[in-house]
Amino acid sequence: MNTAVMRGEAVTFECTSNVSGSVISWYNSLCLNIGNTPACSSDLIYSSFSGTLRYDPSRFSVTAVNNATHITRDLNINPTQLTDAGFYLCAEVNGADVTDTSSAQLVVLGMKMIFHTIDTFFILFLLSMYLVFSLCLILCMLLL
Repeated sequence: MNTAVMRGEAVTFECTSNVSGSVISWYNSLCLNIGNTPACSSDLIYSSFSGTLRYDPSRFSVTAVNNATHITRDLNINPTQLTDAGFYLCAEVNGADVTDTSSAQLVVLGMKMIFHTIDTFFILFLLSMYLVFSLCLILCMLLL
């Protein structure tokens, strides 16, 4: 699943397991192509085994629900930043079995505002150069 949000908006990735006693972990992966070779890195964000959230708790959280039929660990990011873009993977570990329960690619869109300020002195300088050029042109026309 691909998800795109504007920088500063919230996003939630859902992860549900129907196996009681499973360990659910969230990972963030980033892959780059260097030449023709992909280079990837993965970071553990959260593991239900320890209940530890390894990312910034002011922006990242995990909503946990345990009931008789399923286990849910939803990853919430609020507010998103441009650096949050990447691939998010929820893995379920049950004994020796590892299952990709849910995965998503996050694209964070952001507007970069660039303001150009022109100094008043520079504007006056350009205006005076225009006037000087115009006067020279008029004088040259009168002399010919």
